Order: sequence, then C-alpha cells, then structure tokens
Amino acid sequence: MKKKTHYRPMHIQGAFAPILFAELDSYAFQSLTGNSSKLFIYLKRTCRTVGVKLGTSRECDVIFDFTYAEAKRRGFSAKTFLRGIKELWLKGFIGVVKIGGLTFSEQGGRCNSKYQLTAYWQTYGPGGNGRWLDRTRFEKDPWAILSEP
Repeated sequence: MKKKTHYRPMHIQGAFAPILFAELDSYAFQSLTGNSSKLFIYLKRTCRTVGVKLGTSRECDVIFDFTYAEAKRRGFSAKTFLRGIKELWLKGFIGVVKIGGLTFSEQGGRCNSKYQLTAYWQTYGPGGNGRWLDRTRFEKDPWAILSEP
C-alpha cells in the first residue's frame, strides 16, 4: 500500500512576490528570455507593494510605474529594460497604461510610464488551426510612432 504524502503549509516570513504555478507553467513564461523573466519578478514586486499601499489585493487593478533609474538599480541597461518591457507586453504579462517621456503640460519635464499586470499571457502560444496567437492580433503596439497629420 502506497503511503499518502501530506504537505504542510509553508510559513513564509517577510514580503514576497508570488508567481502562480499557472504563470510559471505557461507557454508565454517558458518562452521569455532570462532578463525578461527577471524583470517580470521585479514588476510583480512593485505591483504588490503599490497594491498593499492602496489596499487592494487584485494585481490587475493596480497601476504602477517602474522607471529606467529603478531598472538600472536592479542591473538592467536601458536597452535591456526596454526590450524586456516590450517582450512582457507582447506575451501578455503587462499592459502599458501610459508611455512616459517628455510632457507638454504646465509642469513640463518628464513623466513615468505606467504599467498594469494582465492575464493575456494565458492566450499566448499556438492556437487552433495552426494559428499563432499573440497580443498584436487584437491590440496596437503602444510603442508604434504615430505620424502627425
């Protein structure tokens, strides 16, 4: 007779950024580059921190920013950070609420890009009828430069 294994709940001390098993096992996560998966963990951490301050437990409700300066402190070059953000957007892990940069408001100066975690990663990968499914099928690339009239 085979003995049943009983798992005890792990007691986690301190703050943490949970990554769901479904996220880890998804085709989208497994196809991420190493830097993009590392960046995703930092974005989840930032989202969770902002969510706790706002009093919400739903990640998809939290809008947060993650600056180039913060990315540099975490070991990312500007080029690697932008490439990682674009890959995470394409594979459905984040949504870009607002692209930052120079503003032409009364305050002037720069504003930070705003991000939001999404669950579109669940639809990334090979779909039915041999069609490849990715985000660009139903959403415009937020980094596309729009021509001015």
